[in-house]
Amino acid sequence: MDTRAALFLKWTVRILLAFVALNVIAIGAVSVAPERCSSCHLQEPDPIEVREAHAFVRCNDCHGGLTTIAQVDFAARQVYGMYLGLPVLNGRTTAAISDSACLSCHELSSTPSSTSAIRINHVACVGDLSCTDCHSRIAHGDDVQWPRSYDMFECVSCHMTRSVSVECDLCHTARTPQERIRTGSFALTHAENWRQAHGMGDSLACAACHSEDKCVQCHGSGVPHTAAFAVNHSEFAVLDTAQCTTCHTPQFCSDCHGLEMPHPETFASEHAALVEADGRVACDNCHADSDCTTCHILHIHPGNAGQGGGD
Repeated sequence: MDTRAALFLKWTVRILLAFVALNVIAIGAVSVAPERCSSCHLQEPDPIEVREAHAFVRCNDCHGGLTTIAQVDFAARQVYGMYLGLPVLNGRTTAAISDSACLSCHELSSTPSSTSAIRINHVACVGDLSCTDCHSRIAHGDDVQWPRSYDMFECVSCHMTRSVSVECDLCHTARTPQERIRTGSFALTHAENWRQAHGMGDSLACAACHSEDKCVQCHGSGVPHTAAFAVNHSEFAVLDTAQCTTCHTPQFCSDCHGLEMPHPETFASEHAALVEADGRVACDNCHADSDCTTCHILHIHPGNAGQGGGD
């Protein structure tokens, strides 16, 4: 190896070692020094709120994960994403909080826990939810980018589906029923313009307080929809009392059924062409074979002639 090549290799190695050293120092400093976060995020003019219960928790403990690898990954994203501005290493992943980070301090218990307003059995209710699906605001209030909280519609719908009591006092420990429907999710559906807005809620949740008769007065049979409504709604749609189009456009039905719904008056004479062109897949979503044979064999060929049973 000539002198110039040896010198080039020597300086290349030095530069690489210096680059590695700088990375180790930068990433290591961010990993062990949470004040690096507060030096930006807690300063004026737009400081992020840190609520009292989490005021003494290191930023890395929640946002960085618990393992050494997770902490180093978090620090690397800060160095390259925030300080150097590389978009591929920035974004929501730097703010996400894992369930394991929450559970390192908080324990899920089958014994109902109570706050100033809510009583909840976390083990029974958590299902496939993440901690932040209900508690994203717990440390930073409304300063979080995606505020989420527990929702009455979700709670009541789940209780109804699983045949769990929906008595208010099972979960609520404070406020009167009148106060409860004027805050949170129910405030929209119980406001002065409730006639226009109540459809924005979950109809299954309505049954927690309202009898079916209350809904039927305006909406006809089948409302509020039960958990099985997607399967049995045809039973109600054919009734004279059905008023599906009060809430749903015809396209809402045809988007699922693949055909114009309800079927137009000309459907009986035209459906053969549809079946020939597209097959019976859409038909079989609702109809059994007996629906076809009732007309095509038993009616047209009395005595079941179409199956070899007639003269």
